[in-house]
Amino acid sequence: MPGDFLTPKTIDMLLLDTAEAVGLIKSDEIPSLPSLKEYLLKRVVPEISALGGYGARSRWAVRLDPMMTWPTVKLFARAGIPYPQREVLLKTLNKYRIKEGWISVIIPVPEVWYTYFGLGVAKYVGWKGYNPKKMSAFAYSAFRNPHADLRDIYWAAKLLEELGENREKLVSIIDSALTKLWKQGRIDDVKTLVLLLGESHLPVPSWAVQPLQKEAEALVPIVSAGGPYGVCIRHIRELAFIQNLLGKEWVPKSELQDKALSLQKDTGGFKGCSEAPCADLFSTYQALETLEILDALGEFDARKTISFVLSCKREYGYAWTIAGTNPTPSPPDLDSTYVGINILQLDDSL
Repeated sequence: MPGDFLTPKTIDMLLLDTAEAVGLIKSDEIPSLPSLKEYLLKRVVPEISALGGYGARSRWAVRLDPMMTWPTVKLFARAGIPYPQREVLLKTLNKYRIKEGWISVIIPVPEVWYTYFGLGVAKYVGWKGYNPKKMSAFAYSAFRNPHADLRDIYWAAKLLEELGENREKLVSIIDSALTKLWKQGRIDDVKTLVLLLGESHLPVPSWAVQPLQKEAEALVPIVSAGGPYGVCIRHIRELAFIQNLLGKEWVPKSELQDKALSLQKDTGGFKGCSEAPCADLFSTYQALETLEILDALGEFDARKTISFVLSCKREYGYAWTIAGTNPTPSPPDLDSTYVGINILQLDDSL
């Protein structure tokens, strides 16, 4: 079971297999072990997911893992107890079977940020099968959630903006949410605050001025001299945003521009940091956003950048890096595909 040392796999493969191998117990004696039945019924059954088996869980998905499920099925069989989710498990396995075998079985748990990426991709390809009212209600639910943090508010605001929410209404909602978090002492993610204010072109609340100034002062030596991984585009972008928001200049725009441009590789893409081995889509998008803040989008070879983005394209979307990169890039997902599309849409401004 997740979080427990004595998982079904441990009991099946280590304890029972070992006990049988050394002659401590016979296979026909296993069903009579009272502690095993109690363990299965009280501890294992409640942990079986809606997919009919076991799997890793994260904030956004539940995954059925055959390597975790198979020992559990075996353990029930050895104990002489019918597997409680047999039909559900068989149905799930059958649904996700392809010609060569099985693909990963996942139940997605809706997240505002992935909904935002999905909406962007849907608009780009002209698919209109989504329900904007449901998406809007989903975004507003993040604002009403008492446990929502600044990151939740950030993505909910971007989703509502993408859905065409009234600007005045949206600004009011964001301001109320930020003020509430500030009064609760929960504005500890200054980086996300900078992105929310900067990307949404919002006025800086009076209570946010000091935290933004402290963040800028902390960024200056990192941007000027570099950190453990050298000069990084995320630091340049954040400082550029803060300087733009507060109307102050800790580092000259020309210097920020030169540092951002220094991260462009011959492939046309941008590296995340000067010590990074290769360019990637996310860093390229951050670099273009930085140059836009600095009014310097015309200062680099846009054609090479577009070529780099197109080289990241796969059959079903955009991967983070070009094929053949070491380490091997992960397959396309909504996030990477959205970023690739967004860069291409900037082509009109380049």
